[in-house]
Amino acid sequence: MNQEQSMGKHGFNFYSDTSAHAGTFCAIQACEDTIIASVTGENISATNITIPAGFLMMGHVTSIQLTSGSILAYKSTS
Repeated sequence: MNQEQSMGKHGFNFYSDTSAHAGTFCAIQACEDTIIASVTGENISATNITIPAGFLMMGHVTSIQLTSGSILAYKSTS
């Protein structure tokens, strides 16, 4: 199950706006240089993070909001 999840079997959401997005995500990938306003999850709580295009952030993410840029938020099974 973990291998399938890491390969994106459960799909993803594309976000390029500044709205807050809640869900259960296992990874966040930047499609372009991106500034994350806030990201929270299991042992995750950060604000104002700049990530380069292609960067892959792994973890149990439950909420993310962008300042600029775009991401793929890979859906988790739990």
